[in-house]
Amino acid sequence: MTINLYLDTIYHYTDIDTALKILENQTLKFSQPETFNDPFDMHEALIDFSMNEEQAVIWIKNADIPDSKKAEFLNKLIDPEFRKELAGYRRQTITGLRNDCGICCFSQKYDQPLMWSHYAKKHSGVCLGFNIHPVIHSPEIEFIVHPVNYVNSITAANYYEYGEGIVQYLLLTKSQIWAYEEEVRAVIIDRKGQTFFNFDQKCLTDVYYGCKTSTQDIEAVEKLLQEKGYITDKRQRMVIDESTFSIKPINLS
Repeated sequence: MTINLYLDTIYHYTDIDTALKILENQTLKFSQPETFNDPFDMHEALIDFSMNEEQAVIWIKNADIPDSKKAEFLNKLIDPEFRKELAGYRRQTITGLRNDCGICCFSQKYDQPLMWSHYAKKHSGVCLGFNIHPVIHSPEIEFIVHPVNYVNSITAANYYEYGEGIVQYLLLTKSQIWAYEEEVRAVIIDRKGQTFFNFDQKCLTDVYYGCKTSTQDIEAVEKLLQEKGYITDKRQRMVIDESTFSIKPINLS
């Protein structure tokens, strides 16, 4: 597991029906990037697959290739056509990563009005706060938790210069237009065809209801929390702050 985060809690916005499933099954959904609302998510334009001769020499030197084969391979890599063929192979690797990985999206904020509007059914849903370990640890799962990096323009990172960091660059780079989300991504590199992953019940720390969440829906969630034995630090409802065009939490009455 790789965690690069300074926050104690990250927040998952959702509608009531999905929240009830999350709490009932004690699972979070890790989706493929293709299902997201940003068509540039993990887009191959973020990566420059070209290789010059100097990079070819360095790559061969560090590659897991028998020494007896390295000279032969280097001669091939000096050929521009072979390097182009290799770039095509690397693109296929990225396509495979897009298909194999799973991402669960969180935010650094629980009180972002646009997040409530876009992801919590127009303020009628729930925002669930989790600590930074939202799924049960498994040595078989390569797991990353990291804030998204927002940029103003696409700067293609060279595949060979970035090395192992290229995967995180691809997973965590988004346009500045999404910066209001203050997104934190939990990523499973190879979900092995699985979509839902368990989280430890102790990971759920906070529950916030929207300013338009009905009393009936709040009662349904509260009942399930009690039945399942969830123990949380905060259970609050968002209300409109009439002086600032924002929302703020109050304790449940």
